[in-house]
Amino acid sequence: MKGSGISRNLRRYQLVLACLVIAVCFVLGNDMYRAKAIVLKNKDLFAGNKKVVNYMEAVKAKTFNKLVYSNLSRQYLIDPQRAKQKSLMRMFAGGDTCGLAATPIQTLPYNDAAGTTVGLVDNWKIPGDVTDPTVTGCPTCVATGAGPAGSLPRGAVYTGTGTGPDSAYRISFGAANANILVTMDPTSTQDLALLVYTNVCSSAPADAIVVDDTGAGGIAESVTITNMPAGTYHVVVDGYSAGATLPGPSGPYTLNVTCVTGQTCIQPNTLTAAGVGVTGRVLTAAGGRGLVGAVVRLADQAGVVRTTTTTKGGTYTFDDLEPGQTYIVSVSSRRFNFQPQVIQVTDNIAELNFVPE
Repeated sequence: MKGSGISRNLRRYQLVLACLVIAVCFVLGNDMYRAKAIVLKNKDLFAGNKKVVNYMEAVKAKTFNKLVYSNLSRQYLIDPQRAKQKSLMRMFAGGDTCGLAATPIQTLPYNDAAGTTVGLVDNWKIPGDVTDPTVTGCPTCVATGAGPAGSLPRGAVYTGTGTGPDSAYRISFGAANANILVTMDPTSTQDLALLVYTNVCSSAPADAIVVDDTGAGGIAESVTITNMPAGTYHVVVDGYSAGATLPGPSGPYTLNVTCVTGQTCIQPNTLTAAGVGVTGRVLTAAGGRGLVGAVVRLADQAGVVRTTTTTKGGTYTFDDLEPGQTYIVSVSSRRFNFQPQVIQVTDNIAELNFVPE
């Protein structure tokens, strides 16, 4: 009797164990088929050309540290179920700040019928200056904006402009005397302002070209700029809050950019995420031989510096540069001194060579 009881208990344990094994296999099998289904449904994400990215070189860049890394663990987590967290994909979609992160305007006329500052970051915190406008970017530009009394022709900034989230667009011209008419119309009752900046990430009024900030909610804002030098410009949609009360307003809007009536319409450069590139060689003074191991630095107007080292033949390359941007390229070597070169990139540049002084 005792033996048969032990045998029954053993069979019972074996049955329980078998059920557990079946359950585990079912879960694993279900996950496997689910994963396979996801891959098949999104196979375009797993196929195609791959690009090798130097992660450490990216995180050393000032722009990455300021805009991405410092906020990554605190704000941008990949969990769509948590309402207080921002979307990592939204962060990299463009339009939240200047430079390559701004939405490119490729052709004129341009229309964004679904613009919004909702969920974006307050990057431009331009101080209010009503009585004595200091919106003095691009002295050669002829610009007209609006604002409080006495603000013409370039508009002026109310105390409270720049307190809300903002969105940015970039437009680049390869030829001088370009012109644009920009109209931003809030599609809600929010009070939004329109600013156009030079090619800098700045909150200084001196870097703005023109402003339209009427100080009324739901009212369209419009600016006109002519005689624009070749280069890159930023169109910024920002919020206005009475008395600079935080948080400032955010809301949807439409944005239209066209050429000014009666002016020659110069089409902008094509701005792509890949950008353009600069290549060249670092040479010796005697014989023009390639210098291997020299450090080449490229600095943009925002102070971001990229470095590379010359390889066989003294060659170097910088990829993914912003068209219309001005850069300073310099070379460091233990044996030779090289004069830095200032370049404005509107297309790919080859043969930017350096020879010792």
